[in-house]
Amino acid sequence: MQKATSFIILLILIISATATATAEEKYEISQSNQMKSRKLLVDIILDYDLGGPNTRHDPRRGKPGFGGKKP
Repeated sequence: MQKATSFIILLILIISATATATAEEKYEISQSNQMKSRKLLVDIILDYDLGGPNTRHDPRRGKPGFGGKKP
């Protein structure tokens, strides 16, 4: 029983010691997160093609109208 209690206390101390971060470390982490999000945003933006006209609605080339040339 005493071993289990001491193990739990030791585990809590280790976790609390590793979980605390200084203000500088928090600032560096936030800066790296901002940089990653910017890079991701740039990748998403560069993934799109440049817009162009929709040629599906343009009239087809060929004979104009119903008759074409009259003899």
